Parts: sequence; structure tokens; C-alpha cells
Amino acid sequence: MIKAKQTRDKDGATYQLPILIFKDPFEAIGHLVKYELGYGGEIMGISAESVMIQTRVAGCIDTTIFEGPADEMKAILEFTRLYLEMGKKYEDIDYVSAQEWRLATTNIPDGATDMELFVSTIAPPVVYEDILKEAVMLAGGVGEHFKVGLAVEFDDLIAAIQLFREGLCSFREALTI
Repeated sequence: MIKAKQTRDKDGATYQLPILIFKDPFEAIGHLVKYELGYGGEIMGISAESVMIQTRVAGCIDTTIFEGPADEMKAILEFTRLYLEMGKKYEDIDYVSAQEWRLATTNIPDGATDMELFVSTIAPPVVYEDILKEAVMLAGGVGEHFKVGLAVEFDDLIAAIQLFREGLCSFREALTI
């Protein structure tokens, strides 16, 4: 059993949030991906029995600590390692800010820069979503030959990995269920 202990720091006060309990490591990974890393969370600490994430949302700092026995934390630790390793590939990518786009495109009519502004804003989350999904699949034992892209939602991906790991069907079949 994996527990996620959560606190929220707001305006100098710390609030204890409900403790979440996950019976399956991939349930915990699903939460970690969707609600922590998916909202810009940063991995702040890792040990054999815990992973700590901090997320800044709406003027708050949320800290979530996923804890459990080392054998149950294996998949989460493997996912975390893969995510950090894969993320290093993209550290040097310099995403251009909206203001820099405006300065660089001053000779282009405003309507023409809207798509460029949109792309500069949306590119980082799209790149990192791919990293998250690939890390989840590798940690789930799916292998490197699958690319699911943006078409598969995280909840569906986690469910497919769980079916695959239980031996109920192939991963490809699980994606179609």
C-alpha cells in the first residue's frame, strides 16, 4: 500500500490535506503524473521508500510525499528515475517567450504571430507529456517500441498498463479496450 501525504503552504500557514491511499503502484504513478508533475511539479527528494514532489498552484506550494515499503515503491522509483533521465535530454531546449516572439516578428502582422505565440506556449507541456508517458510505459514493462503520443489520456494509459501487467491482454489490446 502506498500513501501520499499532502500539505499546502499558503500565506505563511501550512495545511494538512487528506492522505491518499493507493493499492497499486500504477495508481500512485497515475496520480503523480496527472496531479503533481502534470501541474508543473518538481521532484524534490527520492529515497528507497519515498518520493517528494513540490507543486506551485494558485499562490500555494503543495508538497506530496509518496511513501511505501521499498518493494511496492520500486515501480514509482523506476518511473521517477526514467522521468528525470529523459528530462535531461530536453534541458538545453530554449523555449522562446511570448515577448521574444513579438520582438522577433515585428514585421509580421499581429494575426500571423498568434500561432507562433500559441506554439511557443504549448510546446513545453507537449514535450514533457511525451516524456511522462514514455517513462510510465517503461516503468510498467511495456518497452521502448511503443509511442502513444497525445491521443491516449493518462488515465487510459495507466489502465492499459495495469491490464498488461496483470497478463489479461497485450498492451496494444489494452489500449483498444
